[in-house]
Amino acid sequence: MNRNIFKSMVALLFGLFSMGSVFAAYDPPIGIPAPPFGVDEVAPALPSPWDGEVAGFYYIKAGGTNTGYGSPADPRGRIPTPVDPGSVIVIDGEYNRRHDSFTLVGTQEQPIWIVSSPLQQAILKQKISFNGSSYVIMDGVNAVWENSSYNGKLAFRNSDHIVVRNGDFRGDTNKGVGGMGVTNSSYIVFYRNYFHHFGQVDAVEDQDNHGNAIGAGTQYFWALENEYYANSGDGIQVNGKAGDTHHIYIGRNNFHGNGQTGFWAKESSDVIVSENLSHAHRANPNNSSSMGDGMGIQYAPDYVWFLFNKIYDNESGIRFGSNSGGPGTEHFIIGNLIYDIDDRQGFDPTNSWGMAAISLWGGRNTYILNNTIWNAHAGLYTPRASGMIDFSNNIVGPVTKGYQAYYYDARILENSGSGNNIYVGEGQFRRGAREYTFEGFRTYYQTESNSASVMDPATLFVDVSANDFRILPGSAAENKGSEDRAYDIFFERYGIDIRRDIEGKSRVNEGTQWDIGAYEIDAPDAPAMLEATVLP
Repeated sequence: MNRNIFKSMVALLFGLFSMGSVFAAYDPPIGIPAPPFGVDEVAPALPSPWDGEVAGFYYIKAGGTNTGYGSPADPRGRIPTPVDPGSVIVIDGEYNRRHDSFTLVGTQEQPIWIVSSPLQQAILKQKISFNGSSYVIMDGVNAVWENSSYNGKLAFRNSDHIVVRNGDFRGDTNKGVGGMGVTNSSYIVFYRNYFHHFGQVDAVEDQDNHGNAIGAGTQYFWALENEYYANSGDGIQVNGKAGDTHHIYIGRNNFHGNGQTGFWAKESSDVIVSENLSHAHRANPNNSSSMGDGMGIQYAPDYVWFLFNKIYDNESGIRFGSNSGGPGTEHFIIGNLIYDIDDRQGFDPTNSWGMAAISLWGGRNTYILNNTIWNAHAGLYTPRASGMIDFSNNIVGPVTKGYQAYYYDARILENSGSGNNIYVGEGQFRRGAREYTFEGFRTYYQTESNSASVMDPATLFVDVSANDFRILPGSAAENKGSEDRAYDIFFERYGIDIRRDIEGKSRVNEGTQWDIGAYEIDAPDAPAMLEATVLP
């Protein structure tokens, strides 16, 4: 190509690219604070024309031989380290170099940027491990990793204020601990990325290859508005240590079709999982680690909050696995919509350890509030004998195979409370070996205060056939709920008010009680101001 024509094309492309993206101030999911860095920032404009080296702008392309800054016509072949704060690293095409200890240090005012060239999408092929890095934003960089790239394809250790956004990251078929790994790091943000095909989704062994693996020493981590699918493990797994892994924020992500679950938390604390979708997780009968849960916990993490998620088309909705000596005791399931839950693996309705819309095998003090459960094979199942379950303000539809609520041990009922719930139908309950209707259960155990049974769902919901579970004005769910102390616990701990419904509407309407279920009826508009004419 004529060199002048090439320069003109480069100038045009970089001129367009330099216009950048305009970000409005980020509106976070309910209960999650906005990240303090990396979401609203806009990359510096690229040089235009870029027909020679420009200080602070590095141009990288396979085969390049430039040892300075590089340019589109004369690129570098390798990302340099270190670079000055405010530097912009532009990658053109496939980048097939491995970095085992990669250190870039920017500042909040002058972060370091890693971006794709407008001439060709940047595609990482080998592992890059950031170590001791700060204030870096990787924006619009993709990856298709080779099997030879080993575990933790993009890893962050001993780093802080790192943001990865607008990327598409595809894994390999090896065993591992996650495509994107974070340990001993803080203020890490993954925003609007795709994480998929880490490991073999139908593997017969437990590959533990998750989309994101959040490890020990991770504090203040955000996963926001990403999509996780076809990973052999979980979409995201938090597996840290008690006391050093905390403030993990998982919001507005789309988890689907992963080998194990959408999201899973082990030892950690202050984990907030809000406004996510988790669907199409199915058990692999040849892999005992693949049970088809939408979300869940294990090894007793502490202060885990499942808020305002939509969980559907899974073997179970939310499951709490074994405590196994973990220290955590406080867990919350609030405002979720859980529907179309079906255990296809030979469900035994008389086994309290069975999969259900909510399965509480472990846990200690569990608050289950303002959820809507519909078209599930079973509702709430728990074999627990100790602790407390606060089951209030929920709507539970008729179940297809088991019971709407099954408490194996009477001791859990002695320490628990339930009320202001609505059960559709006569009620299907079990305690131990004995079955009850709603009225029988309420009478015998003197629980379910102010709860009710409703025979016709058409009197409750806008349109069940369209999965529209907003409640109808005048229904048995309107103004029949109450506020629970769990909402105060959240505010006191995090300074954020979550007294809202799944659509973000305020639950607090002066002069009325709360509505039951995941949705609050829209408050009527205030009347228009009237103009009066004073007669003489």
